[in-house]
Amino acid sequence: MTTSVPSAVSVHGLVKRYGDVLALDYFDLDVRQGEIFGLLGPNGSGKTTAINCILALLTYDAGQVGVFGSPMTPTSYALKRRIGVVPQEVAVFYELTVEENVDYFCSLYVPDRRTRTPMVDEAIAFVGLDDYRRFRPGKLSGGLLRRLNIACGIAHRPDLIFFDEPTVAVDPQSRNAILEGIMTLRDRGTTVVYTSHYMEEVEQICDRILIMDHGRHLALGTAEELKLMIDTGERITVQTLDLTPATLEQVDALPAVIAATYDGQQLDIRCRRGETNLIDILGVLERSGTNIGHLTSRPPSLNDVFLELTGTALRDSKERTMLTTFIAQIKTMLHRPAMIFWALAFPIILATMFHAMFQNIESSYSIEAQPIDIVRDDAWDGLTGAQDLVEALQDADTAVLKATQVPDADAALADLREGRAVGYLAARDGELAFVISDSAATTAESDGAVGITLSIISDAVARYNDTARLGEAVGRYAPEAFLDDSFTGQLGATAGLSEEIRLTRTAPDEPVRYQFALLGMACLMTMTLAIGAISESQPNLSTLGARRCLAPLPKWRILTAGFLAAWLVSACCMSLSFVVIRYVFSVGVAGREPFAFLGIGVATFMASSLGSLIGALPKLGVGSKVGISTGMTCLLSLFAGLYGQPAMQLGDMIQRELPLLADINPVRQVSQLFHDILYYDSLQPFVRTAALLAGMSIVFLAIAALMLRRQRYEHL
Repeated sequence: MTTSVPSAVSVHGLVKRYGDVLALDYFDLDVRQGEIFGLLGPNGSGKTTAINCILALLTYDAGQVGVFGSPMTPTSYALKRRIGVVPQEVAVFYELTVEENVDYFCSLYVPDRRTRTPMVDEAIAFVGLDDYRRFRPGKLSGGLLRRLNIACGIAHRPDLIFFDEPTVAVDPQSRNAILEGIMTLRDRGTTVVYTSHYMEEVEQICDRILIMDHGRHLALGTAEELKLMIDTGERITVQTLDLTPATLEQVDALPAVIAATYDGQQLDIRCRRGETNLIDILGVLERSGTNIGHLTSRPPSLNDVFLELTGTALRDSKERTMLTTFIAQIKTMLHRPAMIFWALAFPIILATMFHAMFQNIESSYSIEAQPIDIVRDDAWDGLTGAQDLVEALQDADTAVLKATQVPDADAALADLREGRAVGYLAARDGELAFVISDSAATTAESDGAVGITLSIISDAVARYNDTARLGEAVGRYAPEAFLDDSFTGQLGATAGLSEEIRLTRTAPDEPVRYQFALLGMACLMTMTLAIGAISESQPNLSTLGARRCLAPLPKWRILTAGFLAAWLVSACCMSLSFVVIRYVFSVGVAGREPFAFLGIGVATFMASSLGSLIGALPKLGVGSKVGISTGMTCLLSLFAGLYGQPAMQLGDMIQRELPLLADINPVRQVSQLFHDILYYDSLQPFVRTAALLAGMSIVFLAIAALMLRRQRYEHL
């Protein structure tokens, strides 16, 4: 006669909805008293929701929950005294000592101090923290902190304990101590509900295991019983680098093979239960000439059961994990001031400095109307066209003088001495004379605007006098020429004056070249973001990289998420820098802003690709890689003309004499993108430069992929 073991937890038809999301779909659970019950499921499967409903932390829409034969409600205080919880996150007071923490949490269940004291001592001794009673949690290692977390959950001697990932981030010694402690609790009659992502732990300590997904009960039994539920028997893995698709199809077609997959490094073969045809598999590989590096064969594990039963969910989980990695990488980058400084603040600071420097230079090339006296005497009135010339110089679109009429030269000289005028125009010996003060001549040497304006006036006066002398000579020796309308028209024409001819879409502006060269440098500076993202996936460089590589996620997903995150942050930083340069410092792109942002996307993709290449360099730390990228950026910026007029001339010389070197300079090509947008009527030069940058990106990514692939065995 068999005696059924009473239930510690019984759940029937449990339904829980979050809006339109069905978290628990008529979920059933039965935990026997005195057993360690494993609860497994991928992230989002409903494990936490189910436990919270059992503990009455959540209400549910339908179903029944019982604990030790009684309904569990928020006010079931008698039942709650029999329950302990060890959460995944360490939940203790960091201001209290180990002993004070355990005593406090025990006091929530056992108010009497005399009764509680031996229970506290027992819990501390049970987890091996006797030597750390007076320590505060901040002084404990990760493993000891986890032990304290457990002691706080078991001190009141509960009959039912929920352990949620108790061995996360602990050393092997602490993990073994925790697992042995849990089995000891079971031996004392305590019921344990255990959740973990470590399959070997679950298989080692759990009496029965339930696998759930999408809020539903999928399978229940011992580890061995669960293994019998799947078709997979033996699992064979072959390390090889040259497996062809045709060979893979031949292996997959063998009768004993359920499925064969190849990821470029490893051939994974699932064989049917009871049917192992290793000789046939090796025969196919040998006939195809496949080189076998290493071959292993093992029976199905609990992990195989989990993957086979929740395969679809795990694939979905991988996509979510890639998105999670992408988001986490962005948050990481945004919380690193040094990277954001070089990618965003540094170019804006330089742009501000350039603007301040070139603002005075621009003003020196402008035309400013100068105060000029006109000596309006009888001699002036006798000069034909003199007053018309003054009015033309004063009323033009860009006036060069502000005329003030004075009666004689003495009045004009007085104005010059007082600074009311910089010069005067007067009639002398039948010609127009232009006189400037000594102070104006001195100012013209240092102030470009004054010098240019006075030169224009002087040139106009000289042109007037030349025309007058020519007309006088013609009147003396060939007066009949004045009867020819074409001659008189040519005599008054301005053929000798300069004429503006448009060769580019907008007028060239020297300061703009430096701002565009700065954008090229800033773009390449952003590759440090990709360097950090790729380097953090390498286990030989950091513990974080090692842990990420051990995750059940294809490595390319982690790398791709990091690359895309770096590209997005780089593009945003570059776009903000461009917006500042465009709208704050008025460096325009002739109304082609959408193409400028498109160019930023292409340019930052190239920079992230180059950063990925540098990040993939083996055996170099992140600091060394960032140093390489910074030195490279500064050197290439020299040939893009960033460091002044000599550098600009050097870059132009290389462009003329060695165009190939200019084409492979990423900094120059990024700055060239903006030149193409601003100065060319056609977009063809812009498309050519963008295509060149895209080609660079493909080359950089291909080399990075090859290097990362070759490092795979080192990583493992």
